[in-house]
Order: sequence, then structure tokens, then C-alpha cells
Amino acid sequence: MVAWLRLRGLGDRLAVWLPWRRKRLQRDFSAMLAVLLDAEVPEAKAVALAAAATANGVFVRRAKAAAAAMERGEPLADALGRLDRSGELKWRLANAAHGRLGFLDALAGWHESLEAKAFQQEQTAAQAITTALVLGNGAIVALVAIGFFSILVLMIKGLLLW
Repeated sequence: MVAWLRLRGLGDRLAVWLPWRRKRLQRDFSAMLAVLLDAEVPEAKAVALAAAATANGVFVRRAKAAAAAMERGEPLADALGRLDRSGELKWRLANAAHGRLGFLDALAGWHESLEAKAFQQEQTAAQAITTALVLGNGAIVALVAIGFFSILVLMIKGLLLW
């Protein structure tokens, strides 16, 4: 059981490290947070529930730090700056709070943008990995062919000298 928890923690850290997974986690967190804020759930509880909806331990820990900051009196947007190092989430939430639309409607374009960027990054990584594997496979085939033909050349030279 302990090994499973360690692997899960590693998977959570990997998900935050990979740019396309991080963008999808941000999208999921932001969308759930927007729904909860539109439903007038208290901010600290909404942050905790939105983080739990991502099912990522790293996001949950960061959200707990943000909730603790909000309990100390920090505004929602400033506290959530801990979740996104780029500061975009903080900026988007600050602007969405001033709008007449609900949070979900105000952030809908950003959510679509995050998904599009995540898809693009995932496809780029897949293409790069596939290209590297094809080139590696070609190098291995070339080495085997060179080895085979060098042995064949040595055998022919040996037969000619015999």
C-alpha cells in the first residue's frame, strides 16, 4: 500500500511537471472553482473542493496553502497565485470578479485556450518522441547492417587469401 502511495505521488508530480497535463489540471481546477463560486460556495471551501476535483495531490497541497492564506485575509486572486507560477490564474480571477457575468462565463474562453494549448503541447511532444524513436531505430538498423556486412567482407577477404 505504501508503494502505491509513493507511485501516486510520483504520478501527481509528473502530471504537474508535464506542460500539457499542468494546463489541463489548471483548466479543471479553474472550471470547478468557477462553478463553485457562481454557486456562492465560500471561497476557501470552493478552493479546496476544486483542488480535490483535480485528483492531484500537488494541487491539493497548493490549494490548502492558498486556503490558509485566504484565512489570513489575502484576497482570492492573490492566494491562488500559489497554484500558478505564471500568474495567469491570478489575473484571470481578478478580472472575472469585476465582470457582470458569472465566473464560469468569464473564464470560458481561457478554459478553451488552456485545452487548445494542452492539445498542441501534447501533440508536439508525441511527434518529437516518435521522431526520436524512428531515428533511434534507424541508427540501430544501420549498426546491425554495418556489422553484418563488415563480417561478410572479412569472410570474403579470408576466402580470397585462402
